[in-house]
Amino acid sequence: MATGLSTITSQGAFDGSVAAQINGNFAALQGIDVWVRPQAVVGEQTGSYDKPFATMSAAMKYATPGLVVGLQGVLRENFVAPAINDITIVGLAVTPRQSTDSGIPNGGSATWLSLSTPAASSLVKIGGTSSETHVSQGWTFRNIFFNNASTTSTTACVELLRGDGSGVDVGRDASHAAFYNCKFTGGNYGILDQGGCSFVTVSGCQFYGFAGAGDTAIKQGTATNVALPLQWQIVGNQFYNNYAHIVTPLSSANINGNLFGWKGYSITSTVQVHIDGGGKNNVVMGNFFQIDEPSGTATMFGGGTDDGWINYYASGLVAGVPI
Repeated sequence: MATGLSTITSQGAFDGSVAAQINGNFAALQGIDVWVRPQAVVGEQTGSYDKPFATMSAAMKYATPGLVVGLQGVLRENFVAPAINDITIVGLAVTPRQSTDSGIPNGGSATWLSLSTPAASSLVKIGGTSSETHVSQGWTFRNIFFNNASTTSTTACVELLRGDGSGVDVGRDASHAAFYNCKFTGGNYGILDQGGCSFVTVSGCQFYGFAGAGDTAIKQGTATNVALPLQWQIVGNQFYNNYAHIVTPLSSANINGNLFGWKGYSITSTVQVHIDGGGKNNVVMGNFFQIDEPSGTATMFGGGTDDGWINYYASGLVAGVPI
């Protein structure tokens, strides 16, 4: 259901209606199939740019593999993904940001927030129990600002699940998820892996403000593992003002070119990178840690078996895992 181009009808002075028509035409050229624009919904909802859906759940009535959903404005929703592979959700924003003033949308951006009264659920949940196996893979998110305000300690901005919850590889699988140029903040966790999802890409994102005790930017949850999470690509991201940055037993992962803060504006990070606990064969290279390397301890850093580490610290370039 591709959005068509509209004819520029206004004549005379350049005004707001002309700008809206031009912006709509640019949006139509983005390859968006279905639109979610919560503040632009008036009357009939068909999913076109000028008749958008109010929620992501409503947009999924058109969900088939390869669907591209455009998000514009402020979305307050706890969303459980359907059992379909290869869905892309794109925030149509110059830069992802929380575009609200005192909780009121102020226009633009692509902001995904908790409900006004936060639910006891992650903002986005992909995968999980189902009679269908190996579906819910390959979901991609671009240019979106996520803020999880739930006080329930098991919730996250995005929760990735694999298996049936009891350690058996049966059910939907959120492996092959990807996150590009997104921002994650709020409480508990940014990205929470449950069960061992693999081949996940996190690139050019920011994680900040996970500042409560135990809060973590990227975390493995308490669900019984189906497998170790394999071959994650965590590249070119920024982590700051988090209680912990990365805590998950990755294997054959690439953690490269990231910036890890230590002294935040409201918290000193207790954990930097812990990928032990069964993980192995990771490459952790070319990252910058704000802390002096000699100040790093085993509580801050943990490597897997046969990992390769060589990174920059405030005190210089050091090979190996700080101990």
